[in-house]
Amino acid sequence: MIPCPVRVANDADCAALGEAVAGAGKNYSDVVMFTLGNGVGGGVILNGEVFEGGVMGGAEIGHQVIRVNGRLCTCGRKGCLEAYVSVPALIRAAGQVAGKEMTLDNIFRKAEQGDIDMTEVVEQYTLMLGQGIVNIVNMFRPQLILIGGTMSAYADKLIEPIKEMMKEDCFGGVTSLVPEIAIAELGSSAGMIGAANL
Repeated sequence: MIPCPVRVANDADCAALGEAVAGAGKNYSDVVMFTLGNGVGGGVILNGEVFEGGVMGGAEIGHQVIRVNGRLCTCGRKGCLEAYVSVPALIRAAGQVAGKEMTLDNIFRKAEQGDIDMTEVVEQYTLMLGQGIVNIVNMFRPQLILIGGTMSAYADKLIEPIKEMMKEDCFGGVTSLVPEIAIAELGSSAGMIGAANL
């Protein structure tokens, strides 16, 4: 991912803008993208513009606390979304249950084959990610949620249960606006496209 210009809070903002301009979010004005990789980044696009916030840092959606006094996060706080839904967090959780090193392919393949332990790991992961998404939806009320980063390759297995969580838990439920959820399309090109459209 290319570095974003200084006026934008972080690289994930550029990726989100790229998706909003030319990718999966091009037909929406209000988009939030979750970038799930070694950490959890994200960008918020409101009325077609990057939400930068009042100070540098923008929307640090990976550092919302979803479990009080939970796992230690890389930021030093406990219970952040990143501590539960980054790729290393998922691999670590699966390895603890399996008693051996796991890869993302192994985790999702075994869950698909009906392995009880890996099914539970994936369900817990989805629950935590869904909770983080619901929190952001209730704050920003976007039209679309995008999942990007390394986990986008597996997001098709996560989207349906997260849709159900949004219907149940987003403020107003199905009587209000429940955003669409989709997989980011542009991959590593998203940041470059976003930077070019600032």
